Amino acid sequence: MSDVLESARPVPSTARRRRLVALVGNPNAGKTTLFNALTGLRAKTANFPGTTVARKSAPLDLPGGPITLLDLPGLYSLQPTTPEERIAHDVIEGGLEGQSVEAAILVMDATNLERNLFLASQLLERDVPALIALTMWDVAQAEGMDVDPARLAQDLGCPVVPVVARTGVGVDALTTALDHLLQQGSLRIPIVQQDITCHGCSSCPFQNRYSWTEHVASRCMAPSRVVRGERTERIDRVLAHPVIGLLAFFGVMAALFFLIFQIASIPMDLIDHLFAVVGSFMTRILPDNDFRSRMV
Repeated sequence: MSDVLESARPVPSTARRRRLVALVGNPNAGKTTLFNALTGLRAKTANFPGTTVARKSAPLDLPGGPITLLDLPGLYSLQPTTPEERIAHDVIEGGLEGQSVEAAILVMDATNLERNLFLASQLLERDVPALIALTMWDVAQAEGMDVDPARLAQDLGCPVVPVVARTGVGVDALTTALDHLLQQGSLRIPIVQQDITCHGCSSCPFQNRYSWTEHVASRCMAPSRVVRGERTERIDRVLAHPVIGLLAFFGVMAALFFLIFQIASIPMDLIDHLFAVVGSFMTRILPDNDFRSRMV
């Protein structure tokens, strides 16, 4: 009888469902690439309830227990303006199918730190424990952008892990940090105390928040020789010059006309000669009739 009663007891919700962790970030920040690197392409594709927007989730086994990783649609702000942003916002705020989001991995592009910090400032104001996955790390290093993850973690009050999802660099460190976050809860200091909320600025309703993102980005970007676009910038300095640029324009146009009327005449003459040879050959081998007159 005791065995029957034991089997009839409700199973705890934590045993019925894996803990839900959301992957959040701007579009084109490397979110899906990181999702594939974490889950090993074991994704299950479906639609968000009541929509045609695809959702992708996959199981992930951590030392502290299994979780479900949910790849949310990309969004720039938690004030949604598109259906995809509305879905991501609703999942962050209210969960999915009765299950709340217990942690979030905020994917931030290291080459566009300031832009990504806007969403970070909004997400870190929520009660959801979060950690930062700093993607495009190899690209940032190659372009001379020296981002300081330790300083960024200090300013945001949450763990920051540089990753290169394409090669798997930093993925193990990210899963370890996520496991610690789920076991210990939020490790961050609320950043709302830094006065980044809106105060009704006449020029922009988010001016304080934009100022905060610019301030944090400048603090976390060490002075370095930025090589990003140096070659194109040197070309622009020459071609956009008010005098040299105008001379370069006329030079390009002159070269274009020369190619059309001089160089192009060479293949045109060769084609004419080829048709003349073929026509002469056809005239010799075909009898004098309507067919030959059409061919030659």
